[in-house]
Amino acid sequence: MKNSLTYIASSDTGITLVELMVVVCIICIILGVSIPNIKSLGSGLVLKIEAIQIVQDIRYTQQLALTRGENYKLQMNKAEKNYYIKPTKALKSSVKRVNLHNDIYVKSSTWAGSANYPYIEFNSKTGIPGRTGSIELSDNYGNTRKIAIAVGTGRVRIE
Repeated sequence: MKNSLTYIASSDTGITLVELMVVVCIICIILGVSIPNIKSLGSGLVLKIEAIQIVQDIRYTQQLALTRGENYKLQMNKAEKNYYIKPTKALKSSVKRVNLHNDIYVKSSTWAGSANYPYIEFNSKTGIPGRTGSIELSDNYGNTRKIAIAVGTGRVRIE
């Protein structure tokens, strides 16, 4: 027994070039299969971050209406892939303008306004939106996030 262990420990055998190539090929196949899933995962994270940013901006719009004493709205521009926050009075300029990520787009919306310009407007006295609804964001990989605003309370959540 002692002689066989000594032989294994002192032998100069290693891996051959063929064995090395087989291992490298197996690793390449595994990476080739998993890379599309990694890209989709990364895009899903970008979509989640965009949804969180929109929810925060909806809440910010609500707070602006309450603190400044005038109605404010957050309006999407689906064609240009951006949104802005501004007072309902058209004479004033926007308070904030945000461009969506290139891979993110608005899939559908039940907010007020036209199909390309949905908006949510908050009352200055209560902070409750005049009309509630949801907006659905999507990316190029089929991931979706729905942002819903509750009736009566104006609570905003991501579904």
